[in-house]
Amino acid sequence: MRPQELLIVASKTATLLCGGLVTSLAYRASKRTGSPALRALAFGLGLVTVGALVAGALHRLVGMSLRTGVAVQSTFSALGYVVLAYSLYARSEPDSDTSVVERRTDP
Repeated sequence: MRPQELLIVASKTATLLCGGLVTSLAYRASKRTGSPALRALAFGLGLVTVGALVAGALHRLVGMSLRTGVAVQSTFSALGYVVLAYSLYARSEPDSDTSVVERRTDP
């Protein structure tokens, strides 16, 4: 394996591990809070992370060209960033079925 390929494999592995961790944390936060914005954030981060994995797998395992791998990763990244941008504009209120029970106050 050439040094450039080793660097690509190492950086894709770091992207997968760190991206997977951040995606997992965002997803857990969305489940805990019921926030659609956090759910969209987790989905967008997941797309960016999976794009790196799919592109690397296509190149190393299937034998597609490096250019094709870069095109696939760029597509996943672009879609992921669109979803991330949406998450910034999504309402941050929890879903009605998972909302926190309001405290009852007696008059």
